[in-house]
Amino acid sequence: MKPSTRSAWPVALATTLLIQIAVSFLSQAMSVLAPSLTAAAHVSPEQVGVLAGVVAFGTVWFLMAGSHLLAEIGPIRLLQIGVLLSSCGLLLALLGFWPATLLAALLIGLGYGPAPPAGNQILMNTAPDAHRGLIFSIKQSGAPIGSALAGFLLPSLADHFGWPATLAIAACLGGAAAFLVEPYRTQLDAESSRPHIASLRSFLSPRMLVAPFSAIRGAPELRFLAYCGFAFAVVQGSLFALYVTYLVTSVGVNLPEAGMAFAAMQLAGALARIATGWLADRISSPLMVLAALGIASSAAMATIGSMRLEWGWSAIFGISIFAGFCRRLERRSDV
Repeated sequence: MKPSTRSAWPVALATTLLIQIAVSFLSQAMSVLAPSLTAAAHVSPEQVGVLAGVVAFGTVWFLMAGSHLLAEIGPIRLLQIGVLLSSCGLLLALLGFWPATLLAALLIGLGYGPAPPAGNQILMNTAPDAHRGLIFSIKQSGAPIGSALAGFLLPSLADHFGWPATLAIAACLGGAAAFLVEPYRTQLDAESSRPHIASLRSFLSPRMLVAPFSAIRGAPELRFLAYCGFAFAVVQGSLFALYVTYLVTSVGVNLPEAGMAFAAMQLAGALARIATGWLADRISSPLMVLAALGIASSAAMATIGSMRLEWGWSAIFGISIFAGFCRRLERRSDV
């Protein structure tokens, strides 16, 4: 990274925030359109859980085996490749064929993978030390903002134009985001951006996949944090992947309203991330906060499991906001 980028943190923040919003928007497209996608592929609605698992597998695969590509391709170029890969995944899902949809989910997950390490590297080299926590939190707020946009826009578009046109629109928006950050690539990337063949081969190496587990095994403190992160991620991933389908098939909410509830959950998470980013620079016991929020989110999940349409739209909407706030606070407080 060039020395001059230390003074370019506003550009770096805007660029990483845009890409984070884009990949989160694309990664949640399948979840918010799951009732239509599973019906088109002639599988049960519950199979959205399989799609979410494949997306998560793709992301984890990249994080474990692909982070070394940052130095060779450059973080901005890698972010662009990720967005375009996710967009291609959505286009593949247009086939409405279940195996193709599973492959699409894998591409979407792989496309999301570069966003955390590449975005963090850019901000680590540009963000002022005194405001680093807040700047990182603003960037991370792009995840729930992108997910909220997916909840607001895609179900309504699908209701008017059909799910295939909606997926195509989402893919085009992803491509536009990759194009918009191109003018800043030379400012924020390294001079060289050419991966070696050996690096690409190592992406498929079992040794690279096992390396993170070996590192965790040798650090007891890291094992504890990894377990906590795993537990929270299982709950959050399940909630976000299944929430729209659950509201439509079990509670009885229509798809646009379910998308609105999903979007409200994500926006609450965006506010939570920024708020705790500010607190993270000042708090003395983040683990106590994390424990309290874990209890609160457990109560929220139990309430969601008991929801009925008779409770009324206001109650369902409010519970969605509370659950999103708790889940995103957990994700930010463990940093």
